Amino acid sequence: MESLNFSKGAVKSGTKNVSEAYAQITLTSTYNHFKLNNKALAALDVVKGDTVVMFDMKPQGASDQTDRYYICKGWKTKEGVEGAKIGANNSYSYSGIYTTMLANDIENDSIAPEDLVKTGLMVSLEGTNGPRYISTKIGTFKMEEYNDGEPVEVADGVSQVVYVVQLVSFRDHTPRVEEANAAE
Repeated sequence: MESLNFSKGAVKSGTKNVSEAYAQITLTSTYNHFKLNNKALAALDVVKGDTVVMFDMKPQGASDQTDRYYICKGWKTKEGVEGAKIGANNSYSYSGIYTTMLANDIENDSIAPEDLVKTGLMVSLEGTNGPRYISTKIGTFKMEEYNDGEPVEVADGVSQVVYVVQLVSFRDHTPRVEEANAAE
């Protein structure tokens, strides 16, 4: 019997299980923040430091939430790079799309975070630079190839492989700050 190298197979105790069954984007509890799992990074062909671009196709006639949102790898422009930069923990910040994804309602083109506070989908905390918003839901979106994985034009002279972002599932999230405020 051949010798096994157990030092390379050790699993760290307390490691959080993350679904890697499919490429997914997580809408985190932090306002405007998203996270890609490893399969999503591979599908988009991105790593930490690269950028991603998200699209909201409602203004172009998306009929429901399943054909509304898309994502692709960012690209270089004359001014720099297009898209949101992937940072630590495979996360990135993308404003302008977070609230409509959280609301999960095709009727909304734009939603202010204050309106989501009123519905209970977010809480507001006073921060040093104004209000800070935290979601009471965490959303998981599945990425699937658009156009059979063939590149499409995403900007003048730029073609990328695009993924549709759909099949959301939400789970409740209790912001830690609510517990701290309740204890006061």
